[in-house]
Amino acid sequence: PNNDDGQHYYVGLYAGADQIVFGSMNWGWTSLVSAPVTITTFTWYTLRIHVFGDVIAVYLDDVAVLSTTNSNWSAGSIGLRPYRNEAACGSVLVCD
Repeated sequence: PNNDDGQHYYVGLYAGADQIVFGSMNWGWTSLVSAPVTITTFTWYTLRIHVFGDVIAVYLDDVAVLSTTNSNWSAGSIGLRPYRNEAACGSVLVCD
């Protein structure tokens, strides 16, 4: 298996492109929405993702940066991963 295998949503921070991307994996990548944001390497950010029904909102340092609707999957779990870069995670909180 590779990173495109499976069915899941994905939020990515891209420092080289100064953008944040939200998409879905369904045995292949589909970008759903993106927005320009300043991303600086070696900087801590607070990433927050709210899912309510089919509405998905993404916040970066408490600022809403993306919002979309998608109803591909109504249940699942979370995961964290770096992509072509190093990453660190300070804490993870999941609320229902």
